[in-house]
Amino acid sequence: MYGYGESLFRKGGFSFKKFMNGPMIASIVALILCIFNIKLPYVLAQTCTYIGNVTTPLSMMVIGAGLVNMDIKELLDVKVWAFTIFKMILLPLFYMFSLSLFHIDPLIENTLILIMCMPVASNSSVYALMYGEDATLASKAIFLTSVACVVTIPIVFILHTL
Repeated sequence: MYGYGESLFRKGGFSFKKFMNGPMIASIVALILCIFNIKLPYVLAQTCTYIGNVTTPLSMMVIGAGLVNMDIKELLDVKVWAFTIFKMILLPLFYMFSLSLFHIDPLIENTLILIMCMPVASNSSVYALMYGEDATLASKAIFLTSVACVVTIPIVFILHTL
């Protein structure tokens, strides 16, 4: 998302200079620390933990800011509901049936299906804001898919066990 995915949003396509942004550098450093089993000093490790713990509440605040001025009737948008049904039910079911053709390990299969059932990523509203797109639409999609997943995940897995 922070590398090639971000280049899809930008006009001008892929640029290695922009590919090596903060999140990508942090990912590379984290990978090196993990591979070589390097332990950070306590203060630095705690700082990273605190920053990591604040990201979810901050993203929820951005989503809330996108929804705050919206009338509740705007959640009845047919496009958003159609997207939610496609994303949360049809796509995971298609994925489930496709995976069953390959006879892979059930743990891997269930994990992949669960990933497909997850709601829209909260950073999509941030990207919409950054690149001048419809952040309210992104916030609606995040909100509806997050609420829907409470119902759709069990439905998909009940159907998966049949």
